[in-house]
Amino acid sequence: MAITASGCRDMNKSQAVPETDTLNSYLLYIGTYTEKEAHVDGKAAGIYVYRMNAETGELTYISVSPFTVNPSFLDISGDGKYLYTVNETGGEKPGQVSAFRLTDHFTHMEFINQVSSHGDYPCYIEADRNGKFVLIANYGTGTVAMIGVGADGSLKQEASVHKHEGKGVTSRQESSHAHCIMASPDGRFIYSNDLGTDKIFLYKNENGDLEPSGIFNAAAGSGPRHLAFHPTKAIVYSINELNGTIDCMHRDTLTGMLKLFQTVSNVTDKNGTEAGSADIHLTPSGEFLYATNRGNYNNIGVFRVDDKTGELIQVDVQSVKGIAPRNFAIDPKGKFLLVANQNSGTVLTFKIDYTTGRLDETGIETIVPTPVCIKFLPEALNH
Repeated sequence: MAITASGCRDMNKSQAVPETDTLNSYLLYIGTYTEKEAHVDGKAAGIYVYRMNAETGELTYISVSPFTVNPSFLDISGDGKYLYTVNETGGEKPGQVSAFRLTDHFTHMEFINQVSSHGDYPCYIEADRNGKFVLIANYGTGTVAMIGVGADGSLKQEASVHKHEGKGVTSRQESSHAHCIMASPDGRFIYSNDLGTDKIFLYKNENGDLEPSGIFNAAAGSGPRHLAFHPTKAIVYSINELNGTIDCMHRDTLTGMLKLFQTVSNVTDKNGTEAGSADIHLTPSGEFLYATNRGNYNNIGVFRVDDKTGELIQVDVQSVKGIAPRNFAIDPKGKFLLVANQNSGTVLTFKIDYTTGRLDETGIETIVPTPVCIKFLPEALNH
């Protein structure tokens, strides 16, 4: 069932949603590309707001943000009052980050302000759960930044900035390319995957300053991209874009250091050529892990997580029925997985099998122009 969603460039008015639809549903936000770049033909109008039926997984369009350039990756403050997004530009238009206020029961957005991302082509943002700062990864310049947040949700001009140094062994690794930056679940440490250097950089938050604290060296030519923290174990999983593998690491809760205990392939031919692996997430229970591949694959690897060791056992590979599955999100109950097919302009809804972890096709396909990032409003705020 294809749903023509409201994501067209000329659709700027929200559609009325019956109040009954809000009783058993989740709000979600979709970041997009709005302009043509070297790797994508952006066609969107901004950040889209949808409501998902928690029983069927069907999406209903609500609104679109005030126009903002290439809001490819976004995050929401812990209290749900604010939304923060990168503006993925570079060169003559250096990267920016923007703050929005969520209004009308989190269904609409008001622009607050915009500041420098302190680098080119920012591709990742994470909001501190306590509302004190946001973390930014700039792919183009290999810089990461911690930017303070004001009491009104605005972004401050000052920032703690650190530049990754080094390069890798492939043509994509001529210099550092910071691709994500995430705080540990306890908030004590900050990790940044760098595709260009095959390293994961470790920081401490010292009163608003990023203090380098260690480095994890991934395999040469692997290209670390995104991280996922296990919800109950001190284990971190890292998806490697270039060779299509997943590194499984123990995390020392006292020092933050990572130690590899398993590497598994996320591609069927074990070669990884043009894997384009992109995103990685666990279900809320930690029982299953999923990771997307773009390139020659356009699928999602499905893994069971060993309850005792945290090791991954692949149980399935699921086609995304589209092109370039960039990011994906699992709803707060772990019932549905939504994947953003960037180049085919669709968001596909899968139902997660609680027993096997496999993804069942629902037939729900929502048309959204050049979708990249999907974020659910925290469950406690959703109803």
